[in-house]
Amino acid sequence: DKPVNSTNEQSTATEASVELSFKADGSLTGYPYKFEVTVTYTLNKDGLSIKSTAKNIDTCTIPVGFGWHPYFALGDTVTKIDVSFPSTHSFDVDERMLPTTKQAYTDFNTHRNLGNTSFDTCFAFEPAAGKAETKITLNESGKGISVWQEKGAEGNNFVQIYTPGHRKSIAIEPMTCIANAFNNEIGLILLKPGQTTSNFWGVAKI
Repeated sequence: DKPVNSTNEQSTATEASVELSFKADGSLTGYPYKFEVTVTYTLNKDGLSIKSTAKNIDTCTIPVGFGWHPYFALGDTVTKIDVSFPSTHSFDVDERMLPTTKQAYTDFNTHRNLGNTSFDTCFAFEPAAGKAETKITLNESGKGISVWQEKGAEGNNFVQIYTPGHRKSIAIEPMTCIANAFNNEIGLILLKPGQTTSNFWGVAKI
């Protein structure tokens, strides 16, 4: 119930951006820490980019992870789209959808038709600095989008891909950590008092 504030808005003939901020006083149920978060959305001819920054304003070290949940629809069904992403591994899950083990996964390193493949799966990228791109295109036209994410230390080194049962859209979810990271610590960021962490991702046309 706490407000999100718009702290900076800018626009020109070729670009628009807005910065949103949120400050927690330590009273959030399930996450009793003091922190500040700012998210900046920038839209221009190259597409949409998002920068997220978290700052620890508490007196203790706090655990941090970022995850986004955008859905995309190209055409009337995802069965007709072509997909590629440069994964190295995928994570198996238990009956509670909590990650258990990981295994090598490179099936969609090459752009190809999704067909009847279904996902509700977290994939890992090579964590070296740079961009990882998940590309989806309509196989009739070749037109589509790239969901890019900056990797590296404290970067978006994971992506969750989900195909709903209706198969009319696909979720491509950049993440700095995997599910249950507070316990398994895979990708978890630990911020000391006064420290900040930032990450970047976005969407571009193909």
